[in-house]
Amino acid sequence: MAIQFRRPSWPVRSLLLLMVLTLLSVVGHAQTITGSVRGVISDPSGAVIPNAAVTATNLATGVNYSAQTNGDGLYSVRYLPIGRYTIAVTAKGFQDERSSAFQLEIDQEATINVPMHLQGTTAQVTVTIDATPILDTENSTLGTSIDGAMIESMPMNGRDFTAATVAVPGSIHTGGHMNEEPDVNGNREQSNSFLLDGMDIYEQMDGGGFNSNSGASYIPNPDALQEVRVITSNANAEFSNVNGGQIIAVTKSGTNALHGNALFAIQDYNMDANSWSNKHTSGTAASITPFTSSFFAGTVGGPILKNKLFFFADYQGYRHHEAGSTANNSVIPENMRNGDFSAVTGGTLHDKDGNPFTDNQIPTSMSARLPSSSSRIPRHTPSRPSPLTT
Repeated sequence: MAIQFRRPSWPVRSLLLLMVLTLLSVVGHAQTITGSVRGVISDPSGAVIPNAAVTATNLATGVNYSAQTNGDGLYSVRYLPIGRYTIAVTAKGFQDERSSAFQLEIDQEATINVPMHLQGTTAQVTVTIDATPILDTENSTLGTSIDGAMIESMPMNGRDFTAATVAVPGSIHTGGHMNEEPDVNGNREQSNSFLLDGMDIYEQMDGGGFNSNSGASYIPNPDALQEVRVITSNANAEFSNVNGGQIIAVTKSGTNALHGNALFAIQDYNMDANSWSNKHTSGTAASITPFTSSFFAGTVGGPILKNKLFFFADYQGYRHHEAGSTANNSVIPENMRNGDFSAVTGGTLHDKDGNPFTDNQIPTSMSARLPSSSSRIPRHTPSRPSPLTT
């Protein structure tokens, strides 16, 4: 008997494709936006404990990540989303131990060694690991992490998160640009690179490149960022092709608690002083140019299934209105729509066979096929240029 398999419907295929792409993105970028914890589990005499169960718990989401020590008492929990964690250890014949909370940062390899105590002892032990900063002795990468609280409290020109890099040692802002991109350790700003949630957002065109003002092609809402890390020297091999600063931003995730914020900021010419050049012009001083700039933004995040599934969303809008600049939009005149290009100088029009048109006038029999006689010219197109004020 032949067995026939029915082809999955398109919603099922779409769901499977989305799951595959999501898994590939997690594997492909996990090293750039996550951290890891490793260490040694030992008994009171210092001997290692194999087969001990180790659990790293994210305090914000309640999600657990499990591992087990090997024969040398070593454990490693990799690809952990950044945030605050505790480490819990259980082993046969020993008391359960739990570390105090510690902060795991982007691309960090934290070493947390947990000593165990024999079951039945009365000693109360707390493994304190957040009293001092965790030293990363696994690599020689130099960098600075800027957490979300610092980002929210820092003044940023245009709410551009790259302005926060001014707090990084070795970073300077030369000014004169709106993108706030830094020069790191003497390298030009074109030598920097940008990653957002593991995705390259460095602008290669239309503002990027060696001879122009390059920068991030997308500027997220700074209130939606959980952490920004700037690697200034000795970056790992995964951060290739970077001579300046490797700027890594990670957005927030939903947690077990519903949280969010809303913001409105306005900058108006009525609240600004006039410029020096306006006040010192010859004759009558010029008044300040009327303008209004406003930002409106918000974030919201929370649980869908507690300790399992979460959501987070953000939005940021920007509006700028300024008076004093006038531009004209030109449209094709009526006579050219009818095939009369005699007003065009410095060139001669030809037909498809290379024959010139007399006085640059297209015969009526041919002008009937011009775009002006077709529906490709919108009916509301004006016959004369009209001034537009912005």
